[in-house]
Amino acid sequence: MIAKRKMFSVALMSILFFLLFVAGMNCRRVRADAPSFYVSGISKQSQTVQATANSFDVLAKPGQNISLSFRLTNATDRANEIRIRPTVAQTNASGGIDVSIVGRTLDSSLTHPFTKMYQGPRVITLAANEARTVVFYVQAPKQSFSGTVIGGLLFSSNDIPSVKTSGSKTFKNQINSALPIRVRSASPPNPTIAPNLDLGEPKIIVGTLNHPTVGIRLRNIEPAVLRQLKGVVDIYDKSSPTNSFRFEQAPIDMAPNSYFNMQVPWGTTSIAPGNYVATFRFQNGERTWKFSRTLIVSPHRAAELNQITAAPRQSRLLWWVFGAVLFLALSIAITVFVWHRGKHVGMKRHF
Repeated sequence: MIAKRKMFSVALMSILFFLLFVAGMNCRRVRADAPSFYVSGISKQSQTVQATANSFDVLAKPGQNISLSFRLTNATDRANEIRIRPTVAQTNASGGIDVSIVGRTLDSSLTHPFTKMYQGPRVITLAANEARTVVFYVQAPKQSFSGTVIGGLLFSSNDIPSVKTSGSKTFKNQINSALPIRVRSASPPNPTIAPNLDLGEPKIIVGTLNHPTVGIRLRNIEPAVLRQLKGVVDIYDKSSPTNSFRFEQAPIDMAPNSYFNMQVPWGTTSIAPGNYVATFRFQNGERTWKFSRTLIVSPHRAAELNQITAAPRQSRLLWWVFGAVLFLALSIAITVFVWHRGKHVGMKRHF
């Protein structure tokens, strides 16, 4: 009885050790160097500017040139070239307002991008440990405008800090800093601008984890910020209404004149061909928007998507089978080893 308990304990400890070993294969301690520079806005309070260390709020007359400033510090003991890029606030993939996105196509409803308002340096080279106050200007449109323009300044350095892991890998970590800037007209033609939505046409794509997904572009077509927008999507087959599913979009924020690439995971892991109807309902406070779209999935497209999405699932299944077989083989090997060892010790004691 004691030998069996000992054998069970040893087998259990060995299995736990194996699981911890496998989990540890993917764990690495990461040590990142400090950023090579720091930036902060210089506070200013006036009728036209409300500036803090983290953001700028500008109220401008048509054609007015507003001066602002920020403090830039080189945190290294060598020369450091800092790149400054004006940006336009956009709605990111997580449903947040982001002023750090560059190189992305802007929404066609945007008439006054902040990139055209910025007047200032694009590159600044700081000496070792130098701190400098930099002045830049915001040029308001010549004609008065309504609503809100949101942009920012994105700072980056060619002096990229290294990131080292506890293993042998070393890679570079690009660190950017952004200062948001909001610009409003001091004499808007329309003092009250409310957000408004427009919805594109849906299409079937391969989404996260290779799951079939309905992709559709949701647009905020007015120069106004949209907060805590909620959405509900219902999709059903015209010929088989029971073949349906519902998706609830988590609340998102949308920048003025921007779009959100919405992804609606399909209700099942495979798609049947058919003519589907997709209804979209969005709500922000007391305001509600409703849209209806048709989604046609041909037999060829359904087979193509099902083949693409099935491959990762089969791969994951093979890994699970491999892990289960390995686990079973290890358990049997440990059990047999402990049993033979216990038998050998028992024979020694007997003689």
